[in-house]
Amino acid sequence: MLNNHDEILRDISRTFPKLKEFQINENQNKMIEILFKISYALPNVGYCQGMNYLVGIFLYALDFNVEQVYSSVMSILINWEYQEIYNKGLIKLREMCFVFNELIKEYLPEIYDNIFNNKENEIEITSELFAIQWFLTLFTYDIADTEYAINSILILDNIIIHDPSKNFNITVYKIALSLLCIIFKDYKFEKFNLNTHILEFVRNRSKEILMNINEIDTLLNMSRDLKVSEYIIQKIYIKYKNLELNKNFNTRNNGFKDEDADQDQDEINIEKEIQRSSIINNIFNNSKFQEFSSSHLLKRYIVISRFEDMDEFPSSFHPYFNI
Repeated sequence: MLNNHDEILRDISRTFPKLKEFQINENQNKMIEILFKISYALPNVGYCQGMNYLVGIFLYALDFNVEQVYSSVMSILINWEYQEIYNKGLIKLREMCFVFNELIKEYLPEIYDNIFNNKENEIEITSELFAIQWFLTLFTYDIADTEYAINSILILDNIIIHDPSKNFNITVYKIALSLLCIIFKDYKFEKFNLNTHILEFVRNRSKEILMNINEIDTLLNMSRDLKVSEYIIQKIYIKYKNLELNKNFNTRNNGFKDEDADQDQDEINIEKEIQRSSIINNIFNNSKFQEFSSSHLLKRYIVISRFEDMDEFPSSFHPYFNI
């Protein structure tokens, strides 16, 4: 827990530096107490940068009531399965970024083609460059160093109240899509040097939008109007899981092939069959695979897939999405 201790103390002074309430020692101590309680309650998660902003905005919203804040944050981390986004390895975060990238491809194709799928870019540009901070801090990070940090309460309130599926955080994706859409609205792609300025541009525009109450109102209205169903999220999520399983299978299979390179051909063939059988058994006996295959996610997907033709990607969106 020593590393948690050091990281928590280091991040406390960085949390909302422009809000006077967070410069009061008593309130800083309350944040330290809550973050320590979370790290002890969830030892597999511990403390991860980004939690301080989540706890901070709850503290402000709940008048620095330690018990209420701790209970609220733990509810998000456990009931929403959001603790996985802070887990070592950031597996949940990678999943969310994959889902978000697929949603951009379907809902904002012009942005996807010009920004993320532009073969002329000198460097690879991915949505993870800014989406990671959005997801880790629930859109608080970009305005955390401003006096408008309290605007994050409006977004947090919208997520908690309007998210119809806490497990898949549909509203988080909808807000991220809407924010990205507003950022690039009226944008002339051909006049911009994407290779050197894209991250700075996105962060600056995000900050401008989130600092403005009227822009936030537009953002939230757009996100509510955007039709992203649980089925769509599940379908992308399962695509990601299948890709990961195939990747793990191929990696392990290639490793076995390298080990057998110097063996007699007959021995190699026999060994390959044994290894292939072993790999398949290991994959299907793996606890993570069993957890996934028997989870409510897969069960619900099987039921929902019967109605696949009823809920495909919508053909028309909010007017802001016609870019």
